[in-house]
Amino acid sequence: MSELSPIGLSAKTSGLYPPRSIAIVGASRLVGGSYYGARLFNNVINAGPEATVYPVNPRLAGEDIDGHKVYAGLADLPEVPEMVVMTTPISTILPLLEEAAALGTRIGVVISAHKGSAEEQRAFDQSVGELSARTGMQIIGPNSMGIMNAHAGINASFTSATHGVGLNKGPVAAVAQSGAAIAYLLQVFRGTAMGYSWLISTGNEAAASLETLLDDVIADEKTEVVMLFVEGVTNGKQFRRAALKAQLAGKALLMLNSGTSEAGREAVQSHTGRIAGTPEMLQALAREAHIVASKSYADFFDAAKALTFQSLKRKAMAHGRRAVIVTTSGGAGTVTSDQLSALGWTLPALPPAIEARLAEIAKQAHVSNPVDITGAFADKTMLPRILDVLNDFDDVDAIFVVTGAGGTLAEGVAEEIKGAADALRPEVYVAWVGLTPAVEAVFDGSAATAFPDPLRAVAAAEASAVFRVGQSQKTVAVESLALLENKTAPKLGRVGTWTAAETIADLSALGAAAAPSVRVDGSNQQQVLAVAHDIGYPVVVKIDAEDLSHKSDADGVRLNIKSDEQISAVLTDFAGIRTTMNIEDPGVLIQAMLKGTEVLVGIKHDDAFGHLLVLGLGGIHAELHADSAVSLLLPASRADIANLVARQPKLVALLSGYRGAPAGNTEALIDTIAVIANWADRLGASLKEADFNPVIVNEKGAYLVDGRAFVTAQEEMN
Repeated sequence: MSELSPIGLSAKTSGLYPPRSIAIVGASRLVGGSYYGARLFNNVINAGPEATVYPVNPRLAGEDIDGHKVYAGLADLPEVPEMVVMTTPISTILPLLEEAAALGTRIGVVISAHKGSAEEQRAFDQSVGELSARTGMQIIGPNSMGIMNAHAGINASFTSATHGVGLNKGPVAAVAQSGAAIAYLLQVFRGTAMGYSWLISTGNEAAASLETLLDDVIADEKTEVVMLFVEGVTNGKQFRRAALKAQLAGKALLMLNSGTSEAGREAVQSHTGRIAGTPEMLQALAREAHIVASKSYADFFDAAKALTFQSLKRKAMAHGRRAVIVTTSGGAGTVTSDQLSALGWTLPALPPAIEARLAEIAKQAHVSNPVDITGAFADKTMLPRILDVLNDFDDVDAIFVVTGAGGTLAEGVAEEIKGAADALRPEVYVAWVGLTPAVEAVFDGSAATAFPDPLRAVAAAEASAVFRVGQSQKTVAVESLALLENKTAPKLGRVGTWTAAETIADLSALGAAAAPSVRVDGSNQQQVLAVAHDIGYPVVVKIDAEDLSHKSDADGVRLNIKSDEQISAVLTDFAGIRTTMNIEDPGVLIQAMLKGTEVLVGIKHDDAFGHLLVLGLGGIHAELHADSAVSLLLPASRADIANLVARQPKLVALLSGYRGAPAGNTEALIDTIAVIANWADRLGASLKEADFNPVIVNEKGAYLVDGRAFVTAQEEMN
């Protein structure tokens, strides 16, 4: 066996890069052979790989398949294969992986799937993972559809979606926890200009995970757009780091996440053994790293088209959400306008000089935005001339050409639009109702991206906007990445449920402002009265006990207490509540009565991602406002927190002095939230949940008045 020399561009020994030699273990003939082994080998050789390909099958040793000599085993090959792809009985996989690793193989791809019980599958996957960790060999699978790299001519998969067309070279990569998602992608763009770098089916992820492979794909210089089909995330922090690195590297991420409902999560668990990542966590990550989060396959594939053919060449240019609609149908233009407005886009007024030029071309007395014209099919130069004029309008980011049908004239008009779009600064989205294959082919790969419905065109433009806006906000990404990389050892806190007094005291020590508060024994009325006098009436009196989570529901919070007599009555009531609810702790919290906007700040913990901070309107009606709550992954910078507050429009309105009410100190609220975020980070994974409801915000500051936390002894995952 010959000594291997360093590969291609570098001699690195880890990561994912195209192999120079590939062994297909289980290779077979198309006629009379193993279905998967035959299809896999056929795909590999038909792709025209730069790598040397070796079929391995002891039953066919010494024979040949399509001109390739078949070897009995890996040890019989003339060189060490850099990648070994296996489609053999599951009982052979671990010995094959051990042999390949011992020889020095870098990548193992396991197509075979374990068909045993759930316990047997878990044990097998664990063995594969341990083998990878011990030997350093990157192992993809088991139950992978395969791995492809168009630039290196590698199609080590069993998909039939490439038969007869192959793989175009291009900037789009896909890392999918569903092999079918890659097959769908290839089928949807079959015969089009869409081009690929890496396409990877992760399988059961016994060793190489979605997060690990995402890191590798982002590092690939030929990849600029990454499509992720996500069923579950094991290491959310690694995923978050990779996503932020992609933003900083100018690479677009798209994500289609399954398992967002309880039924979907059960389906994921049944299908793959994964537990789908918490939807809130993935949504928060998408917002932070400007990932395009799709809700359907159609949106997923449309976004890929928009990012590839519209966004990449303009990613260094500033981008807002300003649109001009050019339509040959008033109704279709209105549909487009409605959808753009719902997504926060504006339709800026056209300058009089631009309007006059457009009116002259359209032979109409007046035009505005939307530009509603007639006769575009009678004069096929009309639309391209209008586009040329709009290129002189500085306040537009995307032009929507909304039309349809066209009969025998359609292709000629499409050709003219396509030709004009090449020279335009704004993005161009064509919503062509009744889009025929012939018209779609005209626009394929051009600077004018076509869709059969205005809503799909708008969704694709929004996907581009998400990415391009993110390219202008890299400073925040740098700060977030630095926080992730500079983790300190978690602080050890008391295990159990922390009461309001304990939680507020811990945060006050870190610099959070709080209402003047003292915890005392509620059975000692004289002590309670003394504290109330020191604080000064009016006060708030609360039961402060570890086993009472919802004090208000139990009538354990009394506001605006103004006298000794009222305190006496409250203490009598609280004694009855304790008896009824079997609460032994006699503690009560006496606080100064503050007024202002009530804000809810909550912390949730996810085993994969860590902490999520939730911000919403607070008080006893917090649950009613849950639909307007916003969230943020921690750790987070102050700039991230400021953006979080700005994304809560109801809260912003209240803090601005709604209907003449006093304004609230927004900067103080941001500071308080930052202290809470830092506190959660210090406690690490031991903090499972916490809520501060309410934080009172008035013109003077933002004050903690209540809080609760649940802390365990679990260690932080890095």
